[in-house]
Amino acid sequence: MGPDKLMRSDSYLEPEFHTVEASLQNPESGSVDTEAGNQALSGKAGQSITDDYRGIKVLSAYVPLKFYDTTYALIAEIDEAEAFKAIVDLRNLTMVVAAAAIATMLLASLAIADWFTKPIITLTSSSTAISAGELDKEIGVSSNDELGILARSFDTMRHAIRDKISDLDAEIERRRKAQEELRVHRDHLEEMVEERTAELQASQAELTEAKNAAENANRAKGDFLANMSHEIRTPMNAIIGLGHLVQKTELTTKQQDYISKIHSSSHSLLGIINDILDFSKIEAGKLDMESIDFDLNRVFDNLSNLISMKAREKCLELVFVVASDVPAALIGDPLRLGQVLSNLANNALKFTEKGEVVVRASLVEESDREVCLEFAVGDTGIGLAEEQRSTLFQAFSQADTSTTRKYGGTGLGLSISKGLVEMMGGEIGVESELDVGSTFYFTARFGLQSASKIRKKKIIPAELQDLKVLIVDDN
Repeated sequence: MGPDKLMRSDSYLEPEFHTVEASLQNPESGSVDTEAGNQALSGKAGQSITDDYRGIKVLSAYVPLKFYDTTYALIAEIDEAEAFKAIVDLRNLTMVVAAAAIATMLLASLAIADWFTKPIITLTSSSTAISAGELDKEIGVSSNDELGILARSFDTMRHAIRDKISDLDAEIERRRKAQEELRVHRDHLEEMVEERTAELQASQAELTEAKNAAENANRAKGDFLANMSHEIRTPMNAIIGLGHLVQKTELTTKQQDYISKIHSSSHSLLGIINDILDFSKIEAGKLDMESIDFDLNRVFDNLSNLISMKAREKCLELVFVVASDVPAALIGDPLRLGQVLSNLANNALKFTEKGEVVVRASLVEESDREVCLEFAVGDTGIGLAEEQRSTLFQAFSQADTSTTRKYGGTGLGLSISKGLVEMMGGEIGVESELDVGSTFYFTARFGLQSASKIRKKKIIPAELQDLKVLIVDDN
C-alpha cells in the first residue's frame, strides 16, 4: 500500500510529503498536531489544545486506527473560539442580567430607605432644634402612622412650651419694669423728699405697690412651675409611650437606632423636667411631705432594683449595710427618702469607674415615738477638693464645670436633696478626698409605728442556731 495522505478541514489534499510519517518527521510544516499524532500512533486516544497550521488555537481529538499491520492517526480539530462561543455568550448574558438586577435592587432599596428614614430624620432634627430653643419651626411630618402621631405630639409640646415661655417672658418683663421703676424711685427718693414732702405718702404707697408686684411676680413664677407639673409631663409621657410602641413595629436597623435615641433622649429630658419642677416646688413651698407607715427595708429593696443594673454595667460592687439597731417600721415619706438616696447613689455610680459603692444606715438617737437615722453613700470615685465643696449644694452647680460635659446632669440633684433632707428635719454633708472617693451623709427624723403594726422579725430556726457559717463573697 502506498503512503497514507492527510486531508485538511478545507478538503485540501496535502502534498506528497505530508504523509503521517513525513509530518511527524517534519513538525515545522504545521499541517498536523505532532503531539496528538505521536499519541495516536503510539496507540493512545485523547484530547488536547494546540496551535494548528494557521497558528490558531484548536481543540484536537485523536484516536489510533489499525489497518492491517499499519497504525493510522485520526485527528479531528475545531477552533477553540468556535467551541467555547456558546459558553462565552452565556457568561456575557448572565453578567449583563446580574448587573441590571443589582442596579434595580439598589435603586429600590434607596427609595424604600428614604421613605422610611426621612420622617425619623425629620423628627430627630426637630428634637435637636427644640432642645436648642427653636420653637417656631414646624416638624413637617403629616403621615397617619405612629411617626405622624409622634410628630404631632412634638408639635403639641412645642406649642405648649412656646406659649408658656412667652407668658413667662411677659411676666419677667413686667417684673423687670417694676424693678426698674423701683430703682428709679430709690435713686431719687432723697430729692423727692426734699422737694415734694407733700407727695411722700403717695410715693411711699407706689413704692410699696411696686415691691409687692415684684415679689408677687417671683412667687407667680414658682407657683406656675409648681402647678404645671402635669401639663409639662403629659406630652413627654406621650412621646416616650409612642416611641416605645414604634420600637415594637418592624423597623430597619437604622430606624431602630433613631427611635432608641429618641426614647433615651425623652427619658433624659423627662428627668431634667422632673428635677426642675421639684426644685421649683421646694422653692415655692408647694412640696408636701407625706406621713405614712412604711418599711425601711422595702425602700432599700427599691433602691437596689433601680441602681444595681448600672453597677453591674460598670463592674462596681454595690453594698448595703444596715445596722442591727435600726428600726424598719417607720412613719414618714418613703418616696422622698428614696429620692434622696437615689440621687446620692446615682451620683456615686456616675463618678466611680472602679471599686465599690456602699449605702449605710445607722441609728443616731431614739425616743418612744421618734427616731433619728443617719444615711451615708460612699464611693471610690474621683473625689472632691476642699474648694469644690463650698458650692456643691447650690442649685445648677457641680464640683467642676468639666464634669458637666463628661458626666452630664443639671446640677439640681444635690440642691433638691438638701431641700428634702431639711424638710425631713435633718442635715446633709459630705466628706471627700480628691482621687480617693466621697461619702455623702444626711440625717432624717421619722416616727415609730405602734407595736401592734410592727411585723415580727424573722427568727433563725432552732436547728440552725449556734452553727458555724461560712460566707463566701467576691472581693
